[in-house]
Amino acid sequence: MKIRKAENYEEAMELLKGWFRPGVFTNNFLTAEDYRREIQKGTLYYGLWPEGLLFLRKREGFFRAAYHFFPGELCPQLPRGMRVIMEIPARPQDVKAPVAEAFWEAEGFVPVLERLRYRQKAGGENAQKDFLERGTIVLAGNSQVSEVLSFLNRQFDPLTGCLPTLEELSRDTVFCLLDEKNTLAGVLHGFFGRAFSEIRHLALREDFRGKGYGKALVYAYEKRADSPKRLVWTGAENLAARRLYEKCGYSPDGWTARVLEYGKEEWK
Repeated sequence: MKIRKAENYEEAMELLKGWFRPGVFTNNFLTAEDYRREIQKGTLYYGLWPEGLLFLRKREGFFRAAYHFFPGELCPQLPRGMRVIMEIPARPQDVKAPVAEAFWEAEGFVPVLERLRYRQKAGGENAQKDFLERGTIVLAGNSQVSEVLSFLNRQFDPLTGCLPTLEELSRDTVFCLLDEKNTLAGVLHGFFGRAFSEIRHLALREDFRGKGYGKALVYAYEKRADSPKRLVWTGAENLAARRLYEKCGYSPDGWTARVLEYGKEEWK
């Protein structure tokens, strides 16, 4: 498959024509703003074959993939030497997701992670703020987003952690837990929308784990979350995170996501 750079928004929209219709498999949830932003930064690429379209967003050292395709014929293989991450979300009893996974595995993608989506039950808000024995929670300012991103990079796998860009951190809401020396000890990156709010990243420094600080960050987020629909994705094997969210009134709502990687063997 030949990979080309998308030069303008109109070109991207022309490529998309006809790819949102019955029978098409897709994991593409990009908005018009997302396309414009990626094109402006020069990070949007695409590949075409007769039965499909692949958008690739360039990140440091890898690409994130969004697909549209008709099942059946295999697509031309991606160039060797590329590293690509693809996430396939699925509703309960979704019959398309396993087909999409098998399709991309046949193209050389390898499963590397499974995520679960949690949703807060009605009335499940934290009833009491945890006492912060040492530390303060504040909202991050624009001057702190670089430090926050560096912190998240140390706590999450840059490939599979869906890490935000500096621009995204500047737009979203970030809660910072500071220790007694005003050093960053924890971060909660949250999104607040009209339809739903979402915890996108929650991380604590090792010496602050298991002491109630995670719950305190969730409480700070909840006080600003006006939407009745509150969501968070977490790794299926991350038992500590799952226990934390369950203590805060969240439970799995049936949505899952499989993360696949292309080029994994070449980058060992």
